Amino acid sequence: MSPQFPSSKPRTPPPGAIHFRQTLPFPAEKDSQPRISSRWRKALLFSTVWLALLLSAVFVHTNVIRAGKIMHSEDSVLSERYGLICGAGLAAIAAFIFFGKRERH
Repeated sequence: MSPQFPSSKPRTPPPGAIHFRQTLPFPAEKDSQPRISSRWRKALLFSTVWLALLLSAVFVHTNVIRAGKIMHSEDSVLSERYGLICGAGLAAIAAFIFFGKRERH
C-alpha cells in the first residue's frame, strides 16, 4: 500500500458544518483589529460621564457645602447614599442601552 498524501486543494467542510472562521467575534484576517460593539462603546461613555458627574457632586456636597460640619457617622451615611445612587444610575444606563430599541443594520 502506498501512503495517502493530502491533496493540494483546500478541504471544504461538509454541508451544515460551522467553519472555524464563522465562529470568531471579529474578522480573522491578520491585519484586522477586533472591533468593540457600538452598544459597549456607548455604555462605557455614558458610565464614565455618570461617574464623573456623581463624583463631582459628592466632592462639592461634602468638601464645599458641608466643609467642617460633617461627622463620621454622617460621612458613612452620605457614602452609602451616593453609592446607591451610583449603582442605580449604572444599572439604568445599562438597561437603557442594552435593552432599549435595537439598531437595525
